[in-house]
Amino acid sequence: MKLEVLDKRETIQSLNPPETAFGFTYHAHMIPPFKPEDMLILGSVGETVERLIYKIYGNVSRCAIDLQKGQDAREWVVKYHSKNVVFDYIVVDLWNEDKVCEFIYEPKFAAALRKIATGLVSFNIPAGDINKIYQVYTDAGFNYARFDTIEANAVIFFEVSNA
Repeated sequence: MKLEVLDKRETIQSLNPPETAFGFTYHAHMIPPFKPEDMLILGSVGETVERLIYKIYGNVSRCAIDLQKGQDAREWVVKYHSKNVVFDYIVVDLWNEDKVCEFIYEPKFAAALRKIATGLVSFNIPAGDINKIYQVYTDAGFNYARFDTIEANAVIFFEVSNA
């Protein structure tokens, strides 16, 4: 077995096999507590999270969008939020090298994401941005569910508000 690590920002971005260092990287913290029926992954360059979900839950219907594959996540979410396409689990792992994509903190993006979310949404962000993301997503109709800090990153979960 050959270990492959994609590390561009002094943080492990992807692992192969995906269960390498399980629990010690942010990838394991982005696994939902249920088997998703329809999953959207925004930022899937190394596919570690989706491969871990496959190992745990088996085959899951998924759509993966990544800038390194020539796809724009912001454009995709804004375009599809009005097309009755919904997902019960959404992973947001959108970084450009060593910086998180700032548009994930925009109210317009949060509102569009809320329209396609029916369950949980998880984010991999810098640990110092917890308060920044909290306000935007609770204002957009999400409820805070939980977060974990992993090194300099944080994984935060929001769930769709039924109110």
